[in-house]
Amino acid sequence: MKKKLFKCLSFLLVIGFTLSGCSNKETADFFAMDTIMRINLTGKEAKEAARAAKEEIAGLDKLLDVTDKNSGLFALNTASHASGEIADLAQKCVDISRPLGGTFDITMYPISKAWGFTTENYRVPSDAELKALLKYTGWESLAFKDNSVYLPKGFMLDFGAAAKGYGADKVREKLKSFDIKSGVVSLGGTILVIGKKSFNKPFDVAIQSPVGDGYAGYIGASDTIISTSGGYERYFTEGGKKYHHIIDPSTGKPSDSGLLSVTVVTDSGLLSDALSTALFVMGEDDALSYWRKSNNFEAVLVTGDKKIIVTEGLSKSFTKGDLDYKVVYEKR
Repeated sequence: MKKKLFKCLSFLLVIGFTLSGCSNKETADFFAMDTIMRINLTGKEAKEAARAAKEEIAGLDKLLDVTDKNSGLFALNTASHASGEIADLAQKCVDISRPLGGTFDITMYPISKAWGFTTENYRVPSDAELKALLKYTGWESLAFKDNSVYLPKGFMLDFGAAAKGYGADKVREKLKSFDIKSGVVSLGGTILVIGKKSFNKPFDVAIQSPVGDGYAGYIGASDTIISTSGGYERYFTEGGKKYHHIIDPSTGKPSDSGLLSVTVVTDSGLLSDALSTALFVMGEDDALSYWRKSNNFEAVLVTGDKKIIVTEGLSKSFTKGDLDYKVVYEKR
């Protein structure tokens, strides 16, 4: 079995961390949520703000680590109920799940664990095993009462498709109390962009090619959050076949939707993270149909038939990279 697990790379990169003209700049690199994160801030309180952002992320990592026996999430999965921030986050994720046709589901931990994506003990579960485990999944089965979440017996939650986006929201809120002029906070596959870089220009956020080195394209961004999901991020191979970590909740198997990566741009980190996963599972046609019915996000889809699909709201801010795919601009 060949294993390949990327834990230390960002799949969204910011090209040229030249921040607004200010002498007070602060950069911090650290490891959290299974990836290397980077904080780049400029402003009078950049150093203090970077420290606060790092502490915020570290706290969330401790709370939401599904395998850490000392985490709040581990306690929830053991006791089958919890209150406070975890219950609030679970409610927000369920609210996002409702219109997505089952393509985003925080109850998939029993399935991900069976595949080994959370433990690195990779294996291909049998169809019978997956069928049995799917009985213990389904966001509709979660119950909420008195600011608490309750799980049916055998259910376990995993916020892997939401944690980094949620972290971006929390960091942005934390930074509002500091004198910050601009900056970028990279949380693996999610990037929080604050303000603009020097000369009042947007930051150039690069979308990695899902089929090798280089970039699919660049998005000019300011004051927004961008998340990317792709089957190239985390996977293993067995019997000559690749199995990636983005599970289709309807089958319990890695999604085979024809998409290679999905990038979502929106004001909400939690929504951007969740949607990048959900649209990946939907596939091109359903993803674009969902986008046309919505008015709160834009997207870039990289397809298996060599297309880079850019939605209308990004038509002026997207620049093609060195990936030799055809760019298609979609209108509402």
